[in-house]
Order: sequence, then structure tokens, then C-alpha cells
Amino acid sequence: MNSSDISELGSSVEQAEQRRWESSLQEAEDNFRIIADAAPVLIWRAGLDTLCYWFNKVWLDFTGRTMEQEMGNGWAEGVHPDDFQNCLNIYVSQFDARQSFRMEYRIKRYDGEYRWILDNGVPIHDAKGTFIGYIGSCIDVTDFKISENRLKHSNADLQRFAEVTAHHLQEPARRIATFAKRLSSQLAGQIQNPETLKSLDFIETQSGRLQEMLSDVESYLAADQPRGSVQSIDVNKKLADLEKILEPRLQAAHAELRWSKLPEVLLDEPRLNEVINQTIDNALKHAHSDRPPVITVSGESLGNRVRYRFSDNGAGIEEQYRERVFRVFERLSVNNTGTGVGLAILRRIAESTGGKVWIEEAPGGGCCVVVDLPSGKII
Repeated sequence: MNSSDISELGSSVEQAEQRRWESSLQEAEDNFRIIADAAPVLIWRAGLDTLCYWFNKVWLDFTGRTMEQEMGNGWAEGVHPDDFQNCLNIYVSQFDARQSFRMEYRIKRYDGEYRWILDNGVPIHDAKGTFIGYIGSCIDVTDFKISENRLKHSNADLQRFAEVTAHHLQEPARRIATFAKRLSSQLAGQIQNPETLKSLDFIETQSGRLQEMLSDVESYLAADQPRGSVQSIDVNKKLADLEKILEPRLQAAHAELRWSKLPEVLLDEPRLNEVINQTIDNALKHAHSDRPPVITVSGESLGNRVRYRFSDNGAGIEEQYRERVFRVFERLSVNNTGTGVGLAILRRIAESTGGKVWIEEAPGGGCCVVVDLPSGKII
């Protein structure tokens, strides 16, 4: 066999290998399309030029259009005009970056109704790792979005009802408290019956408690929304200002408030005041009977978050009750003062910022309330 024959033989082998490889690719492609057509989702594929070149049967049945009509940018003709630009921006930007994406948009169904779909697109690569385009899968989420919107409206209505109810109940509660005090003053020295005096005192005490509870309910309902401009706040200065306001109460309880250098927080001032006041109030109300309260505030920065610890030397809370106390109106004892809403307010504030609140045991056995909030320091 001469060199020419060897060359021809080698070429024939290479051609045969090429044909087998192409046949294998075609078989894999055919199998993929069979599986994709049977899948219960809408599937599309796009090439290197961002243009779509294939849609599965489920997609075509959904839109009522042909493959030729959908190919290229034809599919975009069915996208709702209000969603088109955002849909295009996400698709092109993520395609250029070779990044996966998820987006929702409305597309016209075969019957003319626009339906919401959730579209997940991912880049695909060949066996050598070379980028060859995108594949996407979509599901109809219209019914879910309708249910979600109904739930949002229902929750908004319920929130509004609770806010209005709490607000309007404040006035009769205030009047009861006022007239109970007036009646006690007018009848001072005229009533000798101890049961009558006890009843008057009970009315006055409970009306005051009702006012406090309604005020806390209003604070709880408003806790998930800023009540002022959200800005970076120096917590050290805020604590110093609040200490002056709380000084009479701290002195009456022989309490000491300590804090070290604290990181800044990104929050509105009214809700920051709420966080500090609620934690200090909680520590004072649950102080140990055998020693003066000492409240220590420390903090640390954790990337774009800050974590504050409000520790006291009180009786503490047993571990099995540390989650329970964050429920609304939850008190561990009927003899405890307070409304049982304070810690729930604290958690609602933190969670509205993407943070959380929990309780740990403080050094010495007291209670440590940990509050996670956004950092006020630009990174």
C-alpha cells in the first residue's frame, strides 16, 4: 500500500467518524425534541445571535402560532406591550453577560387572553465548554398571581381595619380613664366602703392599661413601614439623647445604662427610638428583685448588616420560652406588667428590613435581645 492509498484510507476513516459523530448529534437532538415536546412546560431555544430558533409543541399550542411565526423575534409579538421593554432588557443584558435569568411577563394565549408566565433562561455549552446559546422553560403563573393579589388586598384591608379600629378605640379608652380619675377625685373622703374604692381604682387602672395596649397595637401595625426618612444614624448619639429622656425612670429603678462604641444603622428615627425604648423598657420591667438593673448595649458590623445586643442582669428567660415571647399579647406570667406586644414590635421592625430578632442568655444569666438591622455605613 503506497502513501496515496494510506492517505485515502485515513481520509475515509475520518469521514466515517465525522458521519457517526453527526449522526450521534442528530439522534441526541431528536431525542431532546421528543422529550421537550412531551414536557408539561413551554420550552424555547436561542442561538449565539440571541434569536430563538426552536419552540416545543407546548409553547406552540399555548400561543396558537407556528414555528415559523415564533422564530427569531417573532415570539415577542405576543408579549404584552406593558411588559415588552422590561422583558427585552432582562433577556439581552443577561444573554450578553452569559447569566441565568428569571422574569415574569404576560404573553398572549391562543384565545387572545394575556397570561402571566414565569420564564427561566440558562446558558448552554457544548461538550468542550463553548457557549452555544440559551434554553428556557416557562410555566403559566396567572392563577397564582391572581391569588397572590387577592391575598395582598385582603391583608391590606385587614391591616387598615386594625389600624382604624385601634385609633378609634383610643378616644373612648382615654375618656374612661379621665372620668374614672375625676370620679375618684370628686368622691374622695365620701366613700368608706373599701369594695367601692377598690372598684374605682380597678376601673382607673384597667382603662390606663387599655390605652397602653391600644398604643402598642398601633405601634405594632406601623412597625413594618418607615415613619420618617431612612438614613444613616449615629446610635451612640441617639442613646445619649434617649438616656436624658429616660433619666427619671432609670433613677427611680436605680438602673444603669451602659454602651460601647456602636456602629451606625440605616433606619428611620421613629423606629430606631422604638427599638431602643422597647428593649430598655423590657429590661426594666423584668429586672431582678435582688439587684439594681444594669443594661448594656453593644454592637458589631457584619458586612451590610449591624447586630446590636441589649443585655441585662435580670431574671432572664428560659430557653423554651425565648421564641414564644415574640408573639403578640404573649406574656409568660399574668403577673407581668406590660402588654405583651413590645417584643413583637421589635421583630416586625427588624423583619421589615430583612433582619431578625432573637434572645440569648446574657453573661450572668440575664436576658440578651439581639437585633439585626441594615448597616448605616457605605461599603
